[in-house]
Amino acid sequence: MDKIVLKNIHLSCHIGVPDDERAMAQPIFVDITLHLDLEPAGTSDSIDHTVNYAGVHKTVLAAAEKSFRTIEGLAESIATSIKFNHTLVKYIDVVIRKPYALRFKGVDYASVEISR
Repeated sequence: MDKIVLKNIHLSCHIGVPDDERAMAQPIFVDITLHLDLEPAGTSDSIDHTVNYAGVHKTVLAAAEKSFRTIEGLAESIATSIKFNHTLVKYIDVVIRKPYALRFKGVDYASVEISR
């Protein structure tokens, strides 16, 4: 299966278990891997046979607009939205990195990886 990869999408998201943590937007970084057949697009050289990167980016931003308690919830929202809005995608991998999850514990970031 072929892949389209979008790395390190920068989001500002209201996320966290305590209410006060969700009060302010935090930086979140997202990697998306879309699995689909790219041969038709490669053969035709037509955007009609592939997934538009800008459209996927817009879908990610829209999925992340609401408030989340967990990065798992955010990842699931993104995956569901992409699968719904970009029907050529057969499988999707979503990686979410939250850099300030354990900032006082000496941890660079907490992350979640899902495949749908």
